[in-house]
Amino acid sequence: MTQQFQFRRTRSGKLRRVLRPGGPGITGWLYRVFVYWPFVNPFLRLGGVGRGIAAGIAYGTLWDPFLPMAMLGLVPAWVIWAIAAFTITTATGTLPRPMAPLTWRSPEGLTGLISATVIGFALIAVTVELGIDDVPMNSGSNQATLNQLKLYPLLVAWFLWFMTILGAFKKRPARVSHGSAAFLTGIENLVTGEGLMIGRAGSNLPARYAGQVLTNPDPRHMVTVASNGSGKGVSAIIPNLLTYEGSVLAIDPKGELAAITGRRRRDMGQDVYVLDPWGLSGVPSAAFNPLSILTDENPDIVEDAALITDALVFDDGGSDPYWNLEARNLLQGLILHIATDYSIADEDRTLIKLRELLTLDADSFDQLLQEMATNIGANGAVARIAGALSAMPEKQFGSIRSTARVSTDFLESQRMARVLGRTDFQLTALKTRPTTIFLCLPAGRLASHSRWLRMIIALALEAMERERSRPAQPVVFLMDEFATLGHMRSVENAIGQIRGFGVKLWPVLQDLNQLKALYKDRWETFLGNAGTVQFFGINDQFTAQYVSRLLGEQTIMVTSETKVTSDRSTLSTSERGRALLTPDEVRRLSPNQQIVLMQGESGLLADKLCYFADPEFDGLFDDNPLHG
Repeated sequence: MTQQFQFRRTRSGKLRRVLRPGGPGITGWLYRVFVYWPFVNPFLRLGGVGRGIAAGIAYGTLWDPFLPMAMLGLVPAWVIWAIAAFTITTATGTLPRPMAPLTWRSPEGLTGLISATVIGFALIAVTVELGIDDVPMNSGSNQATLNQLKLYPLLVAWFLWFMTILGAFKKRPARVSHGSAAFLTGIENLVTGEGLMIGRAGSNLPARYAGQVLTNPDPRHMVTVASNGSGKGVSAIIPNLLTYEGSVLAIDPKGELAAITGRRRRDMGQDVYVLDPWGLSGVPSAAFNPLSILTDENPDIVEDAALITDALVFDDGGSDPYWNLEARNLLQGLILHIATDYSIADEDRTLIKLRELLTLDADSFDQLLQEMATNIGANGAVARIAGALSAMPEKQFGSIRSTARVSTDFLESQRMARVLGRTDFQLTALKTRPTTIFLCLPAGRLASHSRWLRMIIALALEAMERERSRPAQPVVFLMDEFATLGHMRSVENAIGQIRGFGVKLWPVLQDLNQLKALYKDRWETFLGNAGTVQFFGINDQFTAQYVSRLLGEQTIMVTSETKVTSDRSTLSTSERGRALLTPDEVRRLSPNQQIVLMQGESGLLADKLCYFADPEFDGLFDDNPLHG
């Protein structure tokens, strides 16, 4: 759709626009002479409100056919009606281009209605006062006035229909040649209070939703991408821990989440367990021994041992994967031996014992391998692993053992020993009853002790699949500082299938580069399987560009000037595509705003929550121990 204007340069050097509505030829000339210049152009010069008033005057003047006939004599009323209708139609842009050079909307309709009403009532008084109605100035005039007053409401209703036909109240077809992207405004399903909180309705949304808390009932996974210090705990994580009634397994850097929300979750009827080796939360720490699930009655004992070793040894993408693979094999054999060797006391069947065996001297370790070769536990798996290891060259086996020791260095910590020495709960409780488990680590220990977090999460995911009961609300795996976990095959597999077991994963990242670095070509699988992805505090270019592309493009009108001669130029107005938000605009988003993407919906621009300032959370939270 392109509209052409010609520009001629005046003697002073200024450009003067020459509009050629109606097109070329005799038809266009007749239109310009008899319609456009006497009727349309004056309307256009009046401005939006002025055009509405003029339309109202035309209608208010012409609604009573006695008046124009009396004023104009032989000119029939229908001629006036035709001229007025055509004038208003072209002025409001309802005729196809180029007959209607510009498009106008609601100003004409609203002000036209108001002015028509005022003019109509004024004319009632004027026509009676001047006797234009040809009504004798006696008591009958009062009756005539009354009749017109009775008729006028019907005429006002007809005016609305009249203006709708003309297009003043009619919404123009959206420009979509380059895209139809727009922010979501229909949020009826987000104000039901079901699901996780995602924000608050801001001023950009319809007024009837103003200030309402937004939740998404979609059971699919959720991803939060927010830079460090942008308030993901204050605005996203803590508000949900204070209100979500389903079970939660939460990674809790610094112990803040347990301290702020632990009491509230107990008040909600939840069993709350805080695994806090460093005592960050101020809450007495519970304990969980991962090897407690490796019993003779467990038909999956070999697979569960492999799950633990996979969490302990993870690939960094740089070293030869062979050494990690064999280190896992060694650790699996040792773990199975600890679980099945009757000479080991039950209280010693822990990962601390694993570390003790790994650090034996060479002779003692050779003797251990001989003992393992006679262990028939785990359906002979211990003996087979021991045999394969014993057959290796000494130097090769030494490198494998060294890799295994590096992967278990964190077990030297006495603090870790306290949370690994016993089992206070079963992971299946997350599905069988309302339960919250906090995994607390200091921020400075996330990298060195992330294997502990990986192990608990991997075992919990497996427990969710084996426990066939389905909770009333999904079990949420809240994984703050998700990137510190490294690549986890169990999570990568779970993102596409665990939802069917009543589990909702919620990874929290600082930027999308973290996800891409860990999961390579499959990183978008996390976003594709998420029902909700929220972005705020975006600082890096890659994430900003990605969000901009996801939001899509809108169609806008762009005007460009082309010089034809020294004193004449052509102005072309055409449709172009523009990002709904450019990467720069994504980065410069207000600190109080966020972008929320939901499957099957346009992007949502919403305000962020703040648990300590919003009235919905008054009295629900405790003090943050890090802020006094």
